[in-house]
Amino acid sequence: MIKFFRKIRQQLLTENKVSKYLIYAIGEIVLVVIGILIALQINNWNEYQKERKTESKVLKEVAENLEANILRLQSLIERGNIDNQASDVITSVIDNNLSYSDSLNTYFYFALNPVDEGSFLSYVGFESLKNEGFEIIHDDQLKKEIINLFEGIYRDLQAKYNRTNLISTPDLNNFREQHFLFQTDSVRQQIGHMPLDFDNLIKNKHFKSKLASTKAIRLWINSSLLQSLEETHRILQLIKAELMKSD
Repeated sequence: MIKFFRKIRQQLLTENKVSKYLIYAIGEIVLVVIGILIALQINNWNEYQKERKTESKVLKEVAENLEANILRLQSLIERGNIDNQASDVITSVIDNNLSYSDSLNTYFYFALNPVDEGSFLSYVGFESLKNEGFEIIHDDQLKKEIINLFEGIYRDLQAKYNRTNLISTPDLNNFREQHFLFQTDSVRQQIGHMPLDFDNLIKNKHFKSKLASTKAIRLWINSSLLQSLEETHRILQLIKAELMKSD
């Protein structure tokens, strides 16, 4: 092809057809530019497809991350509800001046369960996204939603747990150690708290106050858990919708 064009150029110069040569030269330049543009377009398309594959891979990891967090959040909400139901039972025993029975030990255990979870939500998928770079997600709104979930909503929830663990949990643990004997099963799993002095315990105003404040903390935490669960579900659906576009 190069020899062909060179032959034409040489012929035009030999015949001294300057105007035709200039037209030919311009045409040749245009062809070269078009070739370069096509090559760049192909390269850009290949890069775009490569980025979309990476984006799809990362979004799938984030989706798996969110599915695991949904299960964890649901478990924590259920635990909080069970603990508060037990707290209501013990409060009813106090209010109605009921007698002690061994069956209450399990209720004491759940009613006095501290809210002291550590770092309980997974960030694996989000860390993969950060490593790849947030710009890999081409939908700006989806990118903002994901970042806000992990860096905003989840962080706020963790901050509540940290605050509770720092302020309320130590006092609650001390109270349990002073007033209860921990019961364990054959594998040393705690299954109940037996009061050391039941009659004095239910007359102890500090105990009833402790039940109420612990329940209030759980409700406070649960409100954030529910918000986190709702947002996790919503953003998971957004990610799945985005993944369907690329399939």
